[in-house]
Amino acid sequence: MQIGVGLLGALVVTSAPRAETIDRVLAVVAGQLITLTDVTAARDLGLQSAEGASDPVRAVLTKLIDRELVLAEVERYAPPEPTADAVDREVQRVRERFPSRAALDAALG
Repeated sequence: MQIGVGLLGALVVTSAPRAETIDRVLAVVAGQLITLTDVTAARDLGLQSAEGASDPVRAVLTKLIDRELVLAEVERYAPPEPTADAVDREVQRVRERFPSRAALDAALG
């Protein structure tokens, strides 16, 4: 009986799932998560550089944090969408710069 309990205990211990770190949250900026995977991808894809940095992860993370802060400010103070009339007026103003429709088409390529 003791052997059965010991064997069962050994089975439970060896079959327990091991915790594995899949990703790590390094920062939260304006509600946006920046993970270790984000930092690694930005560095590996050449989107952010960490040349000369003693801690490349920290250097890229700082750049990504700055970028998120800028994006949050842009979103916060985004100008309102123009009305259809305003767009039409601007298109007409641009058209008037050209002597003919053919000249406009040539300028647009």
